[in-house]
Amino acid sequence: MGKNDRSMRISPQSGTHSGVSVPVFSLYGEAEPAAQVELVHIEDIRLRSAPGDWHIKPHMHRGLFQVLFLIDGSVEIDVDGRVQHVASPAAVTVPPAIIHSFRFDPDTEGYVLTVSEAALSAQTRHRELVDSLLVAPQVIGFDLMPANARRIAALMEQLTLETADQASGPASDPSPCS
Repeated sequence: MGKNDRSMRISPQSGTHSGVSVPVFSLYGEAEPAAQVELVHIEDIRLRSAPGDWHIKPHMHRGLFQVLFLIDGSVEIDVDGRVQHVASPAAVTVPPAIIHSFRFDPDTEGYVLTVSEAALSAQTRHRELVDSLLVAPQVIGFDLMPANARRIAALMEQLTLETADQASGPASDPSPCS
């Protein structure tokens, strides 16, 4: 993406990745289906990419929409065989059933937000926006919008903390982390 391009649609192709069938996951590496009712899931990019030498291999998710929020670092994305280098700050949207992979620069920072297609489709407000997210992958650069990038980073951190609190339940230790 050039410096003057603010967003770019990535045209998906159908089929396998380089002629090889790819795994279908709920969340990357997890064969168990996610509970579609709860599915708004967020995690730090490092959780799944660092153990795999910063590489998330080709895969896809049925019924799950994802947004990769890149806060610091860069990533080479491969969406249905189309490769693009994306530098932070940026967001990459991946609609359901699109084959994708990521190769991050080491120590890249950011989040992956996963939302069930059913949850998105249930939204009646902003219908055109929701529908456009489910059509084709997009790369959205925030390099000319640093205030927006900082706001998104803060929101992702807050969402991560809130979902971690919900997951730990009432028996969790209320003491602050240092």
